[in-house]
Amino acid sequence: MSAGSARSLAKGSAPPGPVPEGLIRVYSMRFCPFAQRTLLVLKAKGIRHEIININLKNKPEWFFKKNPFGLVPVLENSQGQLIYESPITCEYLDEAYPGKKLLPDDPYEKACQKMVFELFSKVPSLVTGFLRRQNKEDGSGLKEELRKEFSKLEEVLTNKKTTFFGGNSLSMIDYLIWPWFERLEALELNDCVDHTPKLKLWMAAMREDPAVSALLNEANTLRGFLNLYLQNSPEPTLGRPQRPGPGRTHLCRRPPAPPSRPGSDADPRAEAPPPATSGLPRRPATDTARPRDSGVQQPVTRPPIGSAAYCSAAELPKALRIGWSSGRRGQLAGPPRPHSRPELSRSKIEFGAGGACWSAAVPGACGRGDHCTLRKSPETMEDASRTFGKGSLPPGPVPEGLIRIYSMRFCPYAHRTRLVLRAKGIRHEVININLRNKPEWYYTKHPFGQIPVLENSKCQLIYESVIACEYLDDAYPGRKLYPYDPYERARQKMLLELFYKVPHLTKECLVALRCGRECTDLKLALRQEFCNLEEILGYQNTVFFGGDCISMIDYLFWPWFERLEVYGIADSLNHTPALRLWTAAMKQDPTVCALLIDKSVFSGFLNLYFQNNPDAFDYGLIC
Repeated sequence: MSAGSARSLAKGSAPPGPVPEGLIRVYSMRFCPFAQRTLLVLKAKGIRHEIININLKNKPEWFFKKNPFGLVPVLENSQGQLIYESPITCEYLDEAYPGKKLLPDDPYEKACQKMVFELFSKVPSLVTGFLRRQNKEDGSGLKEELRKEFSKLEEVLTNKKTTFFGGNSLSMIDYLIWPWFERLEALELNDCVDHTPKLKLWMAAMREDPAVSALLNEANTLRGFLNLYLQNSPEPTLGRPQRPGPGRTHLCRRPPAPPSRPGSDADPRAEAPPPATSGLPRRPATDTARPRDSGVQQPVTRPPIGSAAYCSAAELPKALRIGWSSGRRGQLAGPPRPHSRPELSRSKIEFGAGGACWSAAVPGACGRGDHCTLRKSPETMEDASRTFGKGSLPPGPVPEGLIRIYSMRFCPYAHRTRLVLRAKGIRHEVININLRNKPEWYYTKHPFGQIPVLENSKCQLIYESVIACEYLDDAYPGRKLYPYDPYERARQKMLLELFYKVPHLTKECLVALRCGRECTDLKLALRQEFCNLEEILGYQNTVFFGGDCISMIDYLFWPWFERLEVYGIADSLNHTPALRLWTAAMKQDPTVCALLIDKSVFSGFLNLYFQNNPDAFDYGLIC
């Protein structure tokens, strides 16, 4: 195991050789909090590894073949497989290696840890913002925001009545959030936890953990690095502490979160929710807007394909294409189960294992106490019930054997979760929420009033679309949508990171077109994102992103592609033949077909939505 204090490799350095059998390599930087996450997991699980430190101000040319974004951390194993993005690397290590399990086996407990992780997601950017502040006034405001975020974490510990965020013993979530708390002293931010006694006890307990203490950066060492960094010094101690390393380093940072999505989660034009009071509140931002890992990466635009910062067609997808050589198509999610006839719904809307659906009258869904009937249309009847709005009565408990989804008929994030419910044949009911006129009781389901939310008969709540989809795949039997193989699973999650700009860009194109604004640059940026996805399909030589049949990643992408035509930006796919073949194949899938929304109905919704009409969410239904 090589020491983490090894000097960094910079431009002009020779690439390291193959990873020795029985080891895993991590490309890191000594002061990077994102890389520290991965190092903590390696140490906690006792995994034999070697460390290659990278000079993030003067990156070696060969490093872009390890990660096309030039960010750390990156894992590389002896098979040449590459995994990046710190949460993905940590989960891969936990799944692929024996020893202490850091994530719970229970699907709900695992989802809870991921929801706490989303709750934490504003902290890294606030800490970086404080470091880069221009004056004391900026610092005061950022510290106040940081205190609010720490108050939310304090509330989680108070509700759990445990020392650690995962329970009575240290687990994955504690390691994922620790690096930023370790840096509070060096940044003189310790006073931000003065009002959080549970969080202070947690910090003290974390310092006693062997993995944490072994990787602890002393406050003085961190201050020395930060002082040199802020002076733009060419020697900010990248190597051993006693010897200044060559070149300069780039402080780990994240791109700014894209603006919120329209019609769901944190819509800036929707009604502002009341402050969170309980549960696991999450930041009001999009599912995909979480901290990226560290490196010199522009926050808004990705380098064009073929540039030095973005590998060629043969190099770009390397981390995403290992195992897709001509002799092997990779691990696939398995064939779909045959459809079976569902049971007729008795209350609200209930569905069986795929196939045709029936819909029952929904008493009181519109808040008037009467029954709502449905207009027959090509739109699926699965979720064609009127929305619950302000003043409506809350639904009763979830019946045994069902799971409930709080949704909105036109929301792409809720669409993801409904695709997984149907693909796996999970019996469920749909409660649609009026996002312009939210019921008061809904904030007890999600503190920010966002969708989708899952609720089961045990009153357990799961939110964030990607977390909800993974929970359903883990918790319910039947067809597995994620691959079993840890690397192939990580690979799909890396593909999701590659996709993360698409929701924001499609929304911005829609808003610009509806408001009569120029959107040429937005459409060019969207085409570039589709080019990236086209390269993946081209290299894999498969119809779907997961292989030869539909898997989780395809369902997670699909809702935005379905909306391209009704948004008026379908021409963004004109230059991507493989992606067009993928969209055509997706439309043949029974699950996708069952949830397709009639274009005229969708257009009617958009017309009313952009008029700020609260009736938009019930467009196409007759009460």
